[in-house]
Amino acid sequence: QVTGLNGFVVSIAAGDLHSLAVKDDGTVWAWGHNFYGQLGDNTQTRRLVPVQVSNLTGGVKEVAAGEYHSLARMWDGSVRAWGYNYYGQLGDNTTAQRLTPVEVSGLTGVVTIAAKGYQSVALKGGSPPGTPVPALPPVLGVAPIAVAPAPVTPPATPTPVNPVLGVAPVAVAPAPVTPPSPT
Repeated sequence: QVTGLNGFVVSIAAGDLHSLAVKDDGTVWAWGHNFYGQLGDNTQTRRLVPVQVSNLTGGVKEVAAGEYHSLARMWDGSVRAWGYNYYGQLGDNTTAQRLTPVEVSGLTGVVTIAAKGYQSVALKGGSPPGTPVPALPPVLGVAPIAVAPAPVTPPATPTPVNPVLGVAPVAVAPAPVTPPSPT
């Protein structure tokens, strides 16, 4: 139990010397080292107990932490970032350190985020299931391969949802692959 962090936590992340937690109300809480503003509380003060990240009132789905920076994925698929930014890892078209969250420029439709060291990554959602895959241009000496989405069969009985995470396990089957025909 983290002192001062009450309620249900739905997402956590740890940087080098700081930690983040998203509560079920969508707020983000941070504690630890804060020399670069990675706690997002508009200070550079080390915090021994969680403080609420500024300007993120609800709406946060997930957090990620790099060495000295932090990320939050919002329910609408946008991303916020704060902290150390020497290498542009906050994605706001600057290298300015940020003590509070700023929106990552031009990034929408994000389904998950990750950070490590001085890097940040975001995975955008793909096409809906069943959408045809566009044909790629031919490459010399390489035959095309047909790829189809894997069929998904729903379970006979409903799978209970984990009340802490709000998710249920999903079964995934490999996609059938048609070998190339000899040419």
